[in-house]
Amino acid sequence: MADWEGSASESYQDKQRQWDSAAVELNQVLNTIGTAVGQGNADMQAREAANRGMFA
Repeated sequence: MADWEGSASESYQDKQRQWDSAAVELNQVLNTIGTAVGQGNADMQAREAANRGMFA
């Protein structure tokens, strides 16, 4: 697209920048969710182990 010029090119490039920015933000959100899910899993496993210990 190096040879593409004009208002259509500018509009496309603007939308591409918006898309790229949204993709970065989405990736950050998904990473945060993944971290929270992993921590929730670890916490739940620890609670389950503690509960098992109460009945041993």
